[in-house]
Amino acid sequence: VKYPGGTIINDIKQRRAGDLLYYGNLSYTSHVAISCGGDEIFHAANESLGVMYQKITTMPDFIMRIKELQ
Repeated sequence: VKYPGGTIINDIKQRRAGDLLYYGNLSYTSHVAISCGGDEIFHAANESLGVMYQKITTMPDFIMRIKELQ
């Protein structure tokens, strides 16, 4: 979470495809998903379900946008 090239996005409505959605806080993160834009995400649900593409069911605690490489 302490990535110097990232920007915390405070407004959930401002999320874009590629943003990282964090569940937990800056000291302890329990789950991370990748925004696909809109209300859809990619995430590793658990060992039995594996990686899934689905609609957001729980809003993240914060969002980080990683700086694009030029």
